Amino acid sequence: MTILIVGFKEDIHGDAVSWALNHQKIPHHLVHFSNFPTQQPITISISKADDLTQSIVFGETDATKENIINLRNATAIWLRRPNTSVFELSGVHSGDLHYVAGECRSFCAGLIANLPESCKWINPLPAHYVAGSKARQLNLAAASGLKIPTTLMSNSASEIRKFVSRQKGGTVYKPLHPGFWNESNRSLVQYTTPVTNERKQRSTGAMPGNISRRNSKKI
Repeated sequence: MTILIVGFKEDIHGDAVSWALNHQKIPHHLVHFSNFPTQQPITISISKADDLTQSIVFGETDATKENIINLRNATAIWLRRPNTSVFELSGVHSGDLHYVAGECRSFCAGLIANLPESCKWINPLPAHYVAGSKARQLNLAAASGLKIPTTLMSNSASEIRKFVSRQKGGTVYKPLHPGFWNESNRSLVQYTTPVTNERKQRSTGAMPGNISRRNSKKI
C-alpha cells in the first residue's frame, strides 16, 4: 500500500495530510513539482524482461527502499495541485530556461500520466483540469441554482474599467491561478483583493484575471 500526494511546496494542505499519514504509519510520498529538478530528485525506471516493471524513485537511487514506489503497489493518488508549469530552475543559464522548462513539464506530466488507473484517483487527471477552470466553476454553480457574483475575465484595460465603474457595491480581483513570490527571505501570496480607484487607474490589462462584483452576502 502506497499513497502518492502531488502538490507544491507552499501548500500546507498537502503537508497536513502527510503529517496525518505519518502519524498513522501509512506509506506515502509527498511530491512537490515546484522543487523539481534542482531540489527534488525523481527517477522513473521502466524495463521489460519476463514482464513489464515500472518504479519511481523520489530522492537518490542509493537511498533506502522506502523512497521507491513500485507502480503495482500504488493504491491511491491525490492530485492536490499538480502544477507542471512552475519549477525550481535556479542556476540554469537564461538561454537554456525555455528548453529546460519544457523538459521538466514533459517529465512531470509523463509521471502523472503513467500512474496506474487501478489506483484510487483523487481527482482523475481529466476531471482535475476541467474542475480547475474558474469559468467552468461559475457556469456549473449558476446552472445548479447557486448565486454567483457578476464576473468579468479579461485582459482588456478598457473593459475592466467599464466593468468596475458599473458595480455599485465594489469589486474584487481574484487570480485565476495561485500566485507566489519569494522576496528578501519572505514569501508573498496573491489573495483576493478589493479593486480600488487607484488600482483601476493603473490597470494595464496585460494580465488576465477574474473580476467579480463585491457582495459579502452572496460570497
